[in-house]
Amino acid sequence: MKWITFSKCAYSLIVLAAMITPVITIDNFDSSKSLPIGFVLWGISPYLLMAWMVEQSKTRLTQIASFIVTIMCVLFGTVTLSSIYFSHDAQSALVFLFAPLWQWLGLLILCIPLYFMNKYTQQSQETK
Repeated sequence: MKWITFSKCAYSLIVLAAMITPVITIDNFDSSKSLPIGFVLWGISPYLLMAWMVEQSKTRLTQIASFIVTIMCVLFGTVTLSSIYFSHDAQSALVFLFAPLWQWLGLLILCIPLYFMNKYTQQSQETK
């Protein structure tokens, strides 16, 4: 099954999460006002970094690592955003600000080892 790769699975998860996030965001805002374009863009912005991270993964090891990072961040983002349906207090809407922030912080921290893994494997392949 050569056609199923970790990169394709990661891209599928990213696209799915990037489609779910605006739906949850728009569903929870008052529809009589204008659309929350800023919150939608802020919510899907971590997925753009994830897509870039998957694109930069050159070797199988870094593709597996980026797939695992993608799973963690997508699950965190969608579960956190969907938690607004279960918690109905005044602070529950803050999830639209802080969930992408935590995703960005986690991705930036996890991209550093992936960068060095990519760089190390690329250098070791060049010396062979």
